[in-house]
Amino acid sequence: MKKLFLFIITSALFLTSTALAQDDISLYINGSKINCDVAPQLVNDRTLCPTRAIFDAFGASVEWDGANKQVTVKKDGSEILLTVGAKTAYVNSKAVSLDCAPTIISDRCMVPIRFISEALGCEVKWEEKTKSVLITYNNDSAGSGNNTENTVISDIKLAQNGDDKSVFEIKYNGTKEPNTSFLSYSNCIVMDFENTSLAFADSKVTVDNSFVKEVRYAQHEDYARVVIECKNVQPYTTSFANGIFTVNVGSASTAVVTPSNPVTPANPVTPDNPQEPGVTMTDKEFTKTRNENNLCVVIDAGHGGKDPGAVYKNANGVIELAEKDVNLTIANRVYDILLSEGVNVKYTRNTDQFLELKEITDIANNYDADLFVSVHINAMENSPDVSGMMVLYNGDALGDKYGINSKEVAVNIDKQIAAAVNIKDRGIVSRPGLWVLRKTNMPAVLIECAFISNANDRAIMTDETALNAYARSIADGIKQSLETMKQNIIKAKNE
Repeated sequence: MKKLFLFIITSALFLTSTALAQDDISLYINGSKINCDVAPQLVNDRTLCPTRAIFDAFGASVEWDGANKQVTVKKDGSEILLTVGAKTAYVNSKAVSLDCAPTIISDRCMVPIRFISEALGCEVKWEEKTKSVLITYNNDSAGSGNNTENTVISDIKLAQNGDDKSVFEIKYNGTKEPNTSFLSYSNCIVMDFENTSLAFADSKVTVDNSFVKEVRYAQHEDYARVVIECKNVQPYTTSFANGIFTVNVGSASTAVVTPSNPVTPANPVTPDNPQEPGVTMTDKEFTKTRNENNLCVVIDAGHGGKDPGAVYKNANGVIELAEKDVNLTIANRVYDILLSEGVNVKYTRNTDQFLELKEITDIANNYDADLFVSVHINAMENSPDVSGMMVLYNGDALGDKYGINSKEVAVNIDKQIAAAVNIKDRGIVSRPGLWVLRKTNMPAVLIECAFISNANDRAIMTDETALNAYARSIADGIKQSLETMKQNIIKAKNE
């Protein structure tokens, strides 16, 4: 990492430019979008990025000396000193001549970026279509000290576009196939690649053939998602070999679509794949250790701080509604209701605060909670007619040692919301790939309260009466689940 770090610093400083503002440039490092307090700037066909945004992403410390207008960057024993207006930088006390001096834009020290040697496993690209700076590097060659493989999707292409089928190839250096599901309400094949980064910016590509409308892909916190939006329900098959995940869509595919995780109305609870290896079923001894009189619930407001989640922008591109704010409003009201009614309730955040996904699940696990409920808002920008709420759970973890399983909790909450809020009920959906549903020890659900991309749903999300109804119904679903847990714990102790 030390060698890479020094190379990035010196490479970034050897480009000349004259500053012109550009507000819509995005910066990505290994597929993850980097939030900059000052947007990257386009300068004479070059891009300037704030020093702190780049090196914070690499885990470096950045110090600003306002009196001397100097920036000191430290990483792995290396130290770089930059002075605004000076064409000399110091790398480990060695003078390095610069073609141009660092400059200040909006109170931030800005430096240019250029291609970084592929031999070091790091490169910088400019993507004109999305106006994005894409920095990619390999963790192992960077000497990070972490031997975990850096799993990356490096290419997505339409390999065959015929009259009988479309073949998509996803180049992927991982060893595990993605979690694949079919969303019947939008005719989408959804593939979630866990612990994987995109080597390019989020985007979409119009296909518009007999079977497929478009392909889109996006980077999420702990997974990369690829979506193939079909024209109506289409048969499809998948295969994975030699680093290529292949999706065949169309009449020539050998299997008819039978969604493994279709969006359906809530239904009576039956175990999903009860004989599947790794699924822990009832553990009565564990159940007996739970305190039925002090069951703990953790409420999580999704996103927050620098991560707005899904957003709605007006015609001028101004954000009018952010998911993080709606999530927090509903979650705080659920918390207040449960607290006032004697429930032992905790929260992951109660202000506009950013938490990593691991921090969220660590909070729940460290509390030794009995139930975890995360509040979110959905979005489908390309399908604004899609609306409704749904409750997600982990169908691969349906053990009931806590006195209830996640699917039962999802059913309880879904029914309560459907009865209280005038919104389409899309039922319950198994999403075992979601971090907060698979890394929590206790039963866990994630509520997608609405689609921010739908006008009617947005109106609900800004209506105080509706927000109160959401909070009340979620709290009621939680209390119903806690009562079931209590009775089953008592039963286990009496056996």
